[in-house]
Amino acid sequence: MRIFVLVAWLVQAAVGVSLLRGRRATPLVILHVLPIAVALGLWTWFTFDGPPAVGWIVFGVLVVALTAGDAMMVRRAAGLLPPEVTGIRRYGRTLGLVFTGRLPAPVVFHALFSAVVFFGALAACLLATRG
Repeated sequence: MRIFVLVAWLVQAAVGVSLLRGRRATPLVILHVLPIAVALGLWTWFTFDGPPAVGWIVFGVLVVALTAGDAMMVRRAAGLLPPEVTGIRRYGRTLGLVFTGRLPAPVVFHALFSAVVFFGALAACLLATRG
């Protein structure tokens, strides 16, 4: 499971790097990319016999960093949403745009495939913890 997550993460990273081309390094971008890069290094250690605590630390980092990624996705969708849609409804509508393919294909892939990394990491951590 750990290797599966590592491979999925590398695919995600490749798509993520392609999405960064031409973007400014805003605080939100940094909050998403920098922790993810560090966590990927830690996950590599965890994959090759690191202790379960490392996996759980990485999972915690994913929670924060993917939240920043979701915020970036919502900002990217701003032009497709009416201004009166705010708060959690804006996030829900953005997910609707993802699931209907109304955002660029790499964004849709990156958004949907992030669940593979997130839930795969959770599963790997649970398996590592069970003894």
